[in-house]
Amino acid sequence: MKKIVISKELFIRIMSNIKKQSEKDERLYNALSDYTDCSVVVAESLYLESLLDVLKETIDNYEYISRWLYEDVEKIVRFNDGRTKVKLDTAEQLYDFLINN
Repeated sequence: MKKIVISKELFIRIMSNIKKQSEKDERLYNALSDYTDCSVVVAESLYLESLLDVLKETIDNYEYISRWLYEDVEKIVRFNDGRTKVKLDTAEQLYDFLINN
């Protein structure tokens, strides 16, 4: 079992920066699309890829991180009993969930 070896503050900063960069990439894609008829691809960042690799290696249940970052869904985890739910609206809530589960 992996252990989280980064602080909550660092985790929150990382998640915030990833979200901000994704928003910038989306704006760039949209702006470039206005000026060309061909499909515009915003290149994947090797820095981002490397950072996500580090998170995969240091945190159990990485799939929660990728869903939190990239899926546009309600950020709630439902447990098998069907009644227990945990809201993961913030990176801090996600971090707490990951270290407690």
